[in-house]
Amino acid sequence: MSSLSIAEKYTLLTLNENGKFPAITQNYSAISLIVAAISDLRFSEAISIDDDKKVKIIGDLPGNLEFLRPIYEYLKDKGSLKPEKILEDYTMGFSNRFDELLQSISNSLAAKGSVTREEKSGILGDKILFIPNDKEVESTVRELRDEILEDGNISDDNFLLSSILERGKQLDKFFSQHESKMLKDKVEMLRNTEASSLIKSMTDDMNAFIIAF
Repeated sequence: MSSLSIAEKYTLLTLNENGKFPAITQNYSAISLIVAAISDLRFSEAISIDDDKKVKIIGDLPGNLEFLRPIYEYLKDKGSLKPEKILEDYTMGFSNRFDELLQSISNSLAAKGSVTREEKSGILGDKILFIPNDKEVESTVRELRDEILEDGNISDDNFLLSSILERGKQLDKFFSQHESKMLKDKVEMLRNTEASSLIKSMTDDMNAFIIAF
């Protein structure tokens, strides 16, 4: 499996077996994807989030995150924005910003072999679906299980991915109720003890987006 970013992993795990992403109003899926994309951009130092939780561009978009170009250009154009404004622009009204971001990430996954891109015709027009590769999904879930539940070395990106899945109430899709509770408790324990100052700051930023929603 090619190395995937937080946003790519989140998208891979959220697409259903028919290649569809949950409706924008359901289960925090949209907000969680935006949080994942923001996390990738902050890890790469393309953006900063100040003490007032305002997001702004501070650097170039790395080549390995080209699929985040839609949200990068949006932030670059808008300047400094608070979480509630970003969520409003991406999840409300008639804007297609969210669909553009999702398709860009999904196309990147297709190029890496993590999903299969299919075009289907219907009475409402052509539709593009992204069917998850079961082995890629299993590999991503196994990586989370090995790192967090089996006391492995936990990478920063999987720590944040687990936090996003937990906040978005999606752990039960991949883990038993007992495992979900263990994972939630482990993430919280690590956040309060071993996590770096950057990760602690980023989880606080993530919570700001959840509250804004």
